[in-house]
Amino acid sequence: MLDRNKHSEASYIGEEFFADREKDRLHKCLVVEQAISEGYFSFDDALASYEMDREEYEQYIAKKSSDVIFFSISGTTVPIEAKVPQPAYFEIFAKMVGNSSKTNDIDIKLERKLKRIERQLLGISKEIGEVRSGRKEKA
Repeated sequence: MLDRNKHSEASYIGEEFFADREKDRLHKCLVVEQAISEGYFSFDDALASYEMDREEYEQYIAKKSSDVIFFSISGTTVPIEAKVPQPAYFEIFAKMVGNSSKTNDIDIKLERKLKRIERQLLGISKEIGEVRSGRKEKA
């Protein structure tokens, strides 16, 4: 614990905030995201500058994206089981994958793979709906 007599209140709060590894990681992700979005750095340069690996940043973006999707559907970020029917989750991601395959600069082989992934996600969505409605047995 820091001695408040040696630090100003702002310094004390800042040191306390960054003593938590998870909060520090989240802060770095936010800074990297802002640096990229404001054009200060390219994606790779931002990761290198803030000493963050790609996997860690992608996990942050995936979590943030999921939270935004759930909030858009349900008005809350409560976990999917409680508020959002799981089929909707996969349908949204299927649409995201489908939209990414419609760009002009994409290789035809990659476009086919993305279309296959889109169909698989829609199939998963359908199966979840069937299991939830009782039309299909759980494995």
